[in-house]
Amino acid sequence: MFLFFVLEKLVRWRHDHHIDVPGQDEDIRPIAKMNLMGDAVHNFVDGILIGGSFIEDPVLGFTTTLAIIAHEIPQEIGDVSALVYGGYSPAKEVLYNFYCSLSAVAGAVFTLLSSQLAESSLVFLLPIAAGGFIYIAATDMIPALHEHSSITHLVGQTLIFALSIGFMQSIIILEQSLLN
Repeated sequence: MFLFFVLEKLVRWRHDHHIDVPGQDEDIRPIAKMNLMGDAVHNFVDGILIGGSFIEDPVLGFTTTLAIIAHEIPQEIGDVSALVYGGYSPAKEVLYNFYCSLSAVAGAVFTLLSSQLAESSLVFLLPIAAGGFIYIAATDMIPALHEHSSITHLVGQTLIFALSIGFMQSIIILEQSLLN
């Protein structure tokens, strides 16, 4: 989380001290840039998990890939919301999100080329990915949810939050049943 705190400070400082470049996005909030960085690390780790599971056993690799695809669906929906809220147009959001998704391929290739090194790097990469998403949620997303306090927003946000937890629990149950 500290790493992402420092990165956000650098992004905000750069935003306040930059030279105007024609065509540069000036209305992009730091939350969107942080989300892209966190998503790239997250997808890289997903690629490492996929590559590592295929090295261990092709069946395990297949089930891991399915589980990761299942968990990516709600995560990418959240990314869409965060990036649009952060100021990106839907077209740029889709493009940048696609670029971040390519880091999963890089993670899988990295793992397949250096399986011994990749396994030991998970000790560092998993906490970085988790810290990035926790930091984004704690500092940017949750305060933004409190900007709207109508009963409609309260009920909608609560239902979506509860459904997200239920969906994550369903993924855990699915993963366990596929691995057993």
